[in-house]
Amino acid sequence: MKMLKPSTTFSRRNSFKTCTRDIKFFSKVVLPLMEKYFSTHRNYFIAVATATNNVGAASLKEKEMVASLFCKLASLLRSRLAAFGADVRITVRCLQVLVKGIDAKSLVKNCPEFIRTSMLTFFNNTADDLNHTIQNLQEGKYSHLRGTHLKTSTSLFYVNCVVLPVLTAMFDHLAACEYGSDLLLDEIQVASYRMLASLYTMGIDATLTHDRKYLKTELERNRPALGSCLGAFSSTFPVAFLEPHLNKHNQFSLLNRIADHSLEAQDVLARMEQSMPTLEAVLAEVDAFAESDKTHVDAPHIIDVILPLLCSYLPFWWSQGPDNVSPQEGAHVSMVTADHMNQLLKNVLKLIKKNIGNENAPWMTRIAAYTQQIIINSSEELLKDPFLPLVERVKKRTDNMFHKEESLRGFIKSATDDTSQVESQIQEDWQLLVRDIYAFYPLLIKYVDLQRNHWMRNNVAEAEDLYNNVADIFNIWSKSQYFIKEEQNFISANEIDNMTLIMPTATRRSAAVPEGGAAAGGGGKKKKKHRDKKRDKDKELQASLMVACLKRLLPVGLNLFAGREQELVQHCKDRFLKKTAESEIAEFAQVQLTLPDKIDPADEMSWQHYLYSKLGTQGTVAEDGKPPKVEDVVERIVAMAKVLYGLHMIDHPQQQSKGSYRSVVSTQRKRAVIACFRVLPLHSLPRHRAINIFIRSYYEMWLEEENVGQEVMIEDLTQSFEDAELKKQDKEEEENKPDPLNQLVTTFCRGAMTERSGALQEDVLYMSYAEIAAKSCGEEEEEGGEEEGGEEEGGASIHEQEMEKQKLLFHQARLANRGVAEMVLLHISACKGLPSDMVMNTLKLGISILRGGNSDIQMSMLNHLKEKKDVGFFTSIAGLMNSCSVLDLDAFERNTKAEGLGVGSEGAAGEKNMHDAEFTCALFRFIQLTCEGHNLEWQNYLRTQAGNTTTVNVVICTVDYLLRLQESIMDFYWHYSSKELIDPAGKANFFKAIGVASQVFNTLTEVIQGPCTQNQQALAHSRLWDAVGGFLFLFSHMQDKLSKHSSQVDLLKELLNLQKDMITMMLSMLEGNVVNGTIGKQMVDTLVESASNVELILKYFDMFLKLKDLTESASFLEVDANKDGWITEKDFKDKMEQQKSYTPEEIEFLLTCCETNHDGKIDYITFTDKFHEPAKEIGFNLAVLLTNLSEHMPNEPRLARFLETAGSVLNYFEPFLGRIEIMGGSKRIERVYFEIKESNIEQWEKPQIKESKRAFFYSIVTEGGDKEKLEAFVNFCEDAIFEMTHASGLMAVEESGGGSKVREAQYTYLGDDDEERSGKDPFRRGLQALKDGLSFSLAFLKPSNLKTRIAEMQQMTFPEIIVAFFKMIFYAFYYSGFGVSVVIRYMVRVLMTLMRGSQQEEPKEEPQEEERAPLRVLPALPGTPDEPTAPSQMQAFGLDITKEDNGQFHMAPHESAPPSPQSSLEEGGESTPEEAGEEHAKAEGAEGEAPPTLADLLGGEAARKAAAATAEAGVQQQAAMAAVEAENKQEVVTEPSAMSQIDFNSYTKRAVSFLARNFYNLKYIALVLAFCINFILLLYKVTTLGEDEEDGGASGAAASGEQLAELLEELSGEAAANSTEAASGELGGGSAEDEEDPIELVHVDYDFFYMEHVLRLMAALHSLVSLAMLIAYYHLKVPLAIFKREKEIARRLEFDGLYIAEQPEDDDIKSHWDKLVISAKSFPVNYWDKFVKKKVRQKYSETYDFDSISNLLGMEKTSFSSQESEGSGFINFILNIDWRYQIWKLGVTVTDNSFLYSLWYFTFSVMGNFNRFFFAAHLLDVAVGFKTLRTILQSVTHNGKQLVLTVMLLTIIVYIYTVVAFNFFRKFYVQEEEDEVHKKCHDMLTCFIFHLYKGVRAGGGIGDEIEPPDGDDYEVYRILFDITFFFFVIVILLAIIQGLIIDAFGELRDQLESVKEDMESNCFICGIGKDYFDKVPHGFDTHVQQEHNLANYMFFLMHLINKPDTEYTGQETYVWNMYQQRCWDFFPVGDCFRKQYEDELGGGGGGG
Repeated sequence: MKMLKPSTTFSRRNSFKTCTRDIKFFSKVVLPLMEKYFSTHRNYFIAVATATNNVGAASLKEKEMVASLFCKLASLLRSRLAAFGADVRITVRCLQVLVKGIDAKSLVKNCPEFIRTSMLTFFNNTADDLNHTIQNLQEGKYSHLRGTHLKTSTSLFYVNCVVLPVLTAMFDHLAACEYGSDLLLDEIQVASYRMLASLYTMGIDATLTHDRKYLKTELERNRPALGSCLGAFSSTFPVAFLEPHLNKHNQFSLLNRIADHSLEAQDVLARMEQSMPTLEAVLAEVDAFAESDKTHVDAPHIIDVILPLLCSYLPFWWSQGPDNVSPQEGAHVSMVTADHMNQLLKNVLKLIKKNIGNENAPWMTRIAAYTQQIIINSSEELLKDPFLPLVERVKKRTDNMFHKEESLRGFIKSATDDTSQVESQIQEDWQLLVRDIYAFYPLLIKYVDLQRNHWMRNNVAEAEDLYNNVADIFNIWSKSQYFIKEEQNFISANEIDNMTLIMPTATRRSAAVPEGGAAAGGGGKKKKKHRDKKRDKDKELQASLMVACLKRLLPVGLNLFAGREQELVQHCKDRFLKKTAESEIAEFAQVQLTLPDKIDPADEMSWQHYLYSKLGTQGTVAEDGKPPKVEDVVERIVAMAKVLYGLHMIDHPQQQSKGSYRSVVSTQRKRAVIACFRVLPLHSLPRHRAINIFIRSYYEMWLEEENVGQEVMIEDLTQSFEDAELKKQDKEEEENKPDPLNQLVTTFCRGAMTERSGALQEDVLYMSYAEIAAKSCGEEEEEGGEEEGGEEEGGASIHEQEMEKQKLLFHQARLANRGVAEMVLLHISACKGLPSDMVMNTLKLGISILRGGNSDIQMSMLNHLKEKKDVGFFTSIAGLMNSCSVLDLDAFERNTKAEGLGVGSEGAAGEKNMHDAEFTCALFRFIQLTCEGHNLEWQNYLRTQAGNTTTVNVVICTVDYLLRLQESIMDFYWHYSSKELIDPAGKANFFKAIGVASQVFNTLTEVIQGPCTQNQQALAHSRLWDAVGGFLFLFSHMQDKLSKHSSQVDLLKELLNLQKDMITMMLSMLEGNVVNGTIGKQMVDTLVESASNVELILKYFDMFLKLKDLTESASFLEVDANKDGWITEKDFKDKMEQQKSYTPEEIEFLLTCCETNHDGKIDYITFTDKFHEPAKEIGFNLAVLLTNLSEHMPNEPRLARFLETAGSVLNYFEPFLGRIEIMGGSKRIERVYFEIKESNIEQWEKPQIKESKRAFFYSIVTEGGDKEKLEAFVNFCEDAIFEMTHASGLMAVEESGGGSKVREAQYTYLGDDDEERSGKDPFRRGLQALKDGLSFSLAFLKPSNLKTRIAEMQQMTFPEIIVAFFKMIFYAFYYSGFGVSVVIRYMVRVLMTLMRGSQQEEPKEEPQEEERAPLRVLPALPGTPDEPTAPSQMQAFGLDITKEDNGQFHMAPHESAPPSPQSSLEEGGESTPEEAGEEHAKAEGAEGEAPPTLADLLGGEAARKAAAATAEAGVQQQAAMAAVEAENKQEVVTEPSAMSQIDFNSYTKRAVSFLARNFYNLKYIALVLAFCINFILLLYKVTTLGEDEEDGGASGAAASGEQLAELLEELSGEAAANSTEAASGELGGGSAEDEEDPIELVHVDYDFFYMEHVLRLMAALHSLVSLAMLIAYYHLKVPLAIFKREKEIARRLEFDGLYIAEQPEDDDIKSHWDKLVISAKSFPVNYWDKFVKKKVRQKYSETYDFDSISNLLGMEKTSFSSQESEGSGFINFILNIDWRYQIWKLGVTVTDNSFLYSLWYFTFSVMGNFNRFFFAAHLLDVAVGFKTLRTILQSVTHNGKQLVLTVMLLTIIVYIYTVVAFNFFRKFYVQEEEDEVHKKCHDMLTCFIFHLYKGVRAGGGIGDEIEPPDGDDYEVYRILFDITFFFFVIVILLAIIQGLIIDAFGELRDQLESVKEDMESNCFICGIGKDYFDKVPHGFDTHVQQEHNLANYMFFLMHLINKPDTEYTGQETYVWNMYQQRCWDFFPVGDCFRKQYEDELGGGGGGG
């Protein structure tokens, strides 16, 4: 009952701050659970176990626990009533349910101690509470009664709400099960007597209230419940307490048991005789009340208390009274007889009759419920006196009400005023009548059931009157509008169950308890039922008491008719059903009665008619002395027919008026239905018959072949991902609404559960929906296509990939939430292990919902299997595996022979084997996906199903199938071993088998990864190793066989993929492996057994791995003179022999694997790519396997052989084999192996990474503990990974733009069109030549190429170097001359073209038909679409063949002269090269299909004429089409300029990437340029103009102006720009000022005047380099700074809740600036977790407002709103820019110190173009660029704060001295120089500046700079002033400043030394010292380079980030999960593998 109340700050919404709903686990969970559980299983707890059946009964201990639970809960409620509060009701309901589950008889018999303790305590406590309550009422203790006193168990609330309901339920239960005589004995009987006395007193004593309103109201309100409790007590108490004088005969009485020795029992009996009245007295009181005129208000206890008591007491004791029992000696225990019950019933009926129509009689609604019990042996006389008068009165009142309704009905319809008051009055009157009927009719029904037979035998007239009255009431009820409605309202309002009133089968009170206790009992449930479920009015009418009572009396009414009259009654009823008028029916009956009887001899039933007529006549005469009147008989017949008609309409409501139809169907729908009924059937329409044929064809020819998107149906039935994202906040409201898909799945599940009689029957509907549901989750990629598709997917951004993943998870969850996962399991279970299409579709559906390793669905499936203990699923899986077929060689051979003979074979022989390969793959794929993601519970459950009756080991079943499959593949191998090639049929079989085997290996891999050690052990002890050995044999022999022929390469690839999967499985077996483990030993045994096969495999891989090094060597490339990739077989063989790494056998094998063309050459590039990549991929896994085994089995000598054989393979992969050690989940050190990409290794050695690495070690190694150090290391790894990825992306841009295209162009032949186009487009050709030349030059000058050339030169001999030198000189002169000649020739051609003018204007004047002629849709025409205006032309045999206008053909040698500008522009009009290629191909096809031109060449004049005629006919036939198409082409085709075809964007990217990659080179270039510029600046000097002139007049000024002009002209204005004096001198005019300030000119010495031009060029070049540096830094380093800031923001958002849970400090400007970006729509850009916002919102939305977080993060809309159609135009471009992010990025960039430094560098460089001396500042870059100098700079800034404060103190002290000097020593500061007096301290500012400038710089202080004080009055004070200034300022403060700088330098040096020392003495990862590892030589170096290499940990994290999470191994999954939780426990801090296995590895030096 602990309350968990959310605090104010964690409220979910802003609309309220406190959560008002307290969470009470006890009241909200425990109590409802108990109530539901025990009410459901009540029969189980009260059932008694027998000798033959003890299954459905509870044990004795369970029964005792139920009773104990009841007692404890009752005691808790009694003692802690106030603590329950509003939960008292649910507690009381729980107590009522518990008490009904107590088996009192068994407990009393077997557990007497429990009864004497717990149950007796409950009875005593209850009796005490009731007794104290009576005393409090009598004494007036109102605080106790109101519950304000501490003891609340005596309050009226406790008694009324707790005691009475619980006691009533308990006594009812005891009565129903007849436990009263077992439990209510002895002390419990004493307590029961006390309770009886208290309850009776409370019920009848009116003086207890003392006229207090509160007490009176409470007692009156709960008096009916008290009477019900007394009634329940009376029906089970084993002693007749109203007849105490007979108790001495009762064996259960206290008198016969404990009264003799129990004083309390004697006292209780004595008090009971005084307080309780006798039976006779009570009956007399009831008689007096019935006869008197008193009402319920006068004596309420008579009806509410005494009547329920008597109605239960009398039937219970009548069964033991004189009427039923005759004991010996007349010792009756009770004297209750039937007369007592008849008298009481008579009084009750009198009370009912007296209160008919009385509004103040609420007891009328409940009196029938408990009075029915006394109608057991009622007398016949009661019919005449109470029953008949009462029903007549009811009938009379009913008639009056109906007449009143009829008279007011017209008034209500015609009235214009408000008639609601009149209607409400009528409704109230009807309601009173219904209440009266429901008080009387239940008694009448039971009485009729008792007396009906007697009435029918004796024809009692009063019974006929009774029937007539009831029939009249029924007729009125069926006619009245209000009667039926008010009855239904009465039933609903009072929660009455009519069936208990209609069929009171039991005489016990329990049968009527629900009705009597409706207010306190199950009323709530019934209300809920009526509220939730639509009321069935038809059933309510059938259960009406009017109908029930009439049906009871109907035999009595029919008994009055003779046979013939009864037949007439049926005929009349039929006419009533036909809506015949009542007058016509009466006339018909009268005619039938008066017609004479006619017998038809032809009627077979004539004897019956005759018999009826005779019986009817005799009956009628015999019934009375005189025959009845015909009119009376007709009236009776019609009345009876009307009654039967009414009953028939009640029982058949569908035959009533059409109103019911209207209530179901709306008007619009009804009209549509009627229209459908009236319309002509569709199949009879001729047009529709045609449509049917079309639809069938459409389905068969189109829908089955096209993907029609049927999976959209799932979204239609549910909701789409977008809708779910938009409605995410309303998820709670939508959860409980079932949709059509949910209902559909439920139906399919039921079908699967009922399908138990064999295999699943084919259900087309299920199969269709299963296929659609599977498609709705997306299509799964094939295994083989994953690698190819991976590259394409690489183009998708991480955001898009994550979005696809989220969509997949949503689609899967959408199906799983509707039960699809359980449906899959049920259908698999129902298949009984028999494969079928149903199972196939089920497996596909299961694969779809599990794809990607959906852990939630996996666990839901597992929980379903565990809960249901479904053995059938696993037996079906095992059966399906057994039914999966393998290759059958015998069947294959038989089919092959049959095909050869041409008999009995359908299709190829390869199609006969493994026809179920797809099914087998699907089965094992499904099993694999159940464990995807290393689900350990599923993995273990597949092996053994704990708790199931039958366990199926699916893992071993998989191994068994794998062994069968391997043996069948081996059979096929032997079949083809003697053949050179494998035929197509055999290949098809191998493909199937290898594909299935690959899937099986993948399944086994997933089953054991994690690792799942028990599955590993199960596989290790299975026959898996036999299968592995067999496959090793296959791999070793089939690789050699398949490699030798090109047609077998595809099969070889499949075989290699299978080998890769098998090795991956073997690696998974070693996961979590320990040193010298059993699995490792077994694997070594397997490899030893297959030693020869393993050696062949290693040898095979070794050959192809060395092939790449061979073909890329410089000596090999020399053989490929044409650089086209083709060499002769002899050259290939020679180079392999020269390398001396291949044996002759290997060389022969490689040559047999090569293919030669018709020239006998080998394409070595294709050959290398074909075999090297697979060998590298699979060889790496094999190397990992052998390395793993060698390190975990160190003392295994048998491995040495394999390691020797695999030495070259292991050495090849050594640089790429990363290994790290982690602390595994089992807290053991494990080694992890992974692949390091070569590009990553290259990036790691880049200068920017080295700089980051150096900065990291400098800042971290000496600071913080292990956790902080590891956190910083991971952050560094993340930054380095991003930096490397970014740098590799820049390199990829360069490679994609450069080398690949060049390589591709080398092997591409130039087509005719391309040649022609390039010949006709000189600009394009020149541009292309320029591009090729530049690319070649850049490629030649690349550092890598220069390095290669230098390496080649080092290998050359001296003569070769001499020859190469002269060749170089020759080629230099040759190509320079060639280049000059090309330029001259080009210029001459341009001039000639300009002089010659346009020569080909004629094509413009050709008729339009000629332009339309060449169409790509007309293959017979020779023209090409590329030349719409040129004459038809083709090339053949080196000739240009042109068709002239006259049809003649002109032949000329082919020339490539440039055409006119227009034609070149037209030729340049192609939009893309691909389109041009397509058009060229089509044009060639057109020419191939047009033989006339070639016939012209070969057939002479006749052929030419015929060809011309044919061509002209073709033109005329399709002229119209050609014209239209030509017009369209002229409109569409545009002629872009040559410049528009240049992709400037790609060039820009390549240029930027080039600059970024060469950033550090640019820095050095800029530094060299700065040094050169400053060196040249040393040549500058100053020249004073005019200083040599004698006169200072105007002539001098003019002469100086002329000289200045000459200099300016000579130096091009540079000198003037550098001299402000020169500029002022140009103004002219000689004045005194000019003479005083002569003009000075700064310039280069005249001897080096040419340096000015060099300097100008170098300055411009330096500015360009500075700009390139700025751009390079922006693209190389700024993204890293952005990434770091984004990562910091994302981490603080996600883990610290920044801006959500906490706000940054006010002075934290950085955090406030970062707040700008979190709401940007594009954030994050560089950080790889693109869904960090979504994670943050999901994490904090439970605590904080969802909308507020969304607004803060800029996620008001879902991610789909941004995916709108992108518009075009500049405005749209501006609007689409994320300005918020760009502004934030600008701020981050500007605040980056390095960027600011680059910007300053560039700014000064630009300013240096105007004043060269700005370049002096660039020399400071030396201090930044070199590490040693940078340390010196850092020594100044290291203690910057202290330094600034010290300088501030120095300034303050100097200021104080300034104040002293200004006030006392001013005279010493007066200095005279050249007749001028300088007063240095006569104003404060000048004095202060003088002290700072002179005093601080002076060696002896300020005294050195002012006049000495010799002989002055202030001499002593001056001495003190000077000495103290010198001491404090010069000696102390300046020394402090110097000391700070020197100490900082020493501290930095010590830090560097400590970093170096720490790295050299301790392992960074584990922290173990060097001393431990150096027990063996080079142990520490080996450890830090191989085992705990920092780079390997970084590469491993990079490996995890780039690898799909579904492909992780168990160790990788563990590390990734820890990484995502920011937990670094996987680092082996303080431990390592070598230390853990020190004994096995032989000390500290082991491992490696």
